[in-house]
Amino acid sequence: MAWGESTLLARKNLSVHRHVMASVTPQLKKILEGYFLERVKDGAEGFQIDKLITGSALDFNPLNTRKPDEAMCQGLVEAVAELLTKCRRLNPQFCLASECGPDRMLPCIDVYYRSCGGTDISTLRYVFPEWTAVQHVGMPRDFRGVNGAVLTGAVICVEPDNYQTTLADPRYQELANYLREVERLRHELADLIFLGNFFDDTEAEVTEPSASSGALRFAVHGHRQTNQRAIVVVNTSDRPLKYVWKFTHKEVMQARLHAPFEAPKVLATATTVEIKPLGLHILVEA
Repeated sequence: MAWGESTLLARKNLSVHRHVMASVTPQLKKILEGYFLERVKDGAEGFQIDKLITGSALDFNPLNTRKPDEAMCQGLVEAVAELLTKCRRLNPQFCLASECGPDRMLPCIDVYYRSCGGTDISTLRYVFPEWTAVQHVGMPRDFRGVNGAVLTGAVICVEPDNYQTTLADPRYQELANYLREVERLRHELADLIFLGNFFDDTEAEVTEPSASSGALRFAVHGHRQTNQRAIVVVNTSDRPLKYVWKFTHKEVMQARLHAPFEAPKVLATATTVEIKPLGLHILVEA
């Protein structure tokens, strides 16, 4: 495999980094661990590790001590686990994120770059609510991507023009302002809609009074200590929509509605609500 940080030269395949398909050898492992542990001593609180999506290739490296069919997978899992253990001896709160897919990495990797897109996320989110994935946002006005991340409790990875520019680009001004506001809301409600339990489309009902447009998506999140619930509703269409909401895990008489750039307001259960085009609502059990 080859890549090059999305530079113009790399896109032409003129200047790229090469990924050599071979398992971790003891000498290389020692060098890498030494370098990484120095960074933790310097104060690094976490690492992002790309390209842990390997594992299916046979490895006939003569320095490999494992069977060819398990070296790339099992050897990599053990190498990452040992690195994390050593990092946490220096900093017990140290965490890892990775471009990853295998469930064998779950004990080590808190945030996966894979397994999330649009308004969907891997079923791993149901079983391990402390795990999440990354929603990639790389185009101007990608409000759907930002809203999808809030819906699923995903991390937002901002990649303007595939890393060719930044949020300072005038074309990204509107998205940058929206990101700032959405992250303010999500920080305020983090224990509910980011660090809480994920119930997807159970525990609540969200329906359109008129014919269903298919453009509304919702997901329910729950506080891990208090069991309080929140419904995240997103409108994926370019027109306003109306919906009726209701919690079903127990009788809830009212909820507090949060929306970007709007003051919170309290609504009675089963109230009809209008959501803006490409809009985001968060209904918190009151």
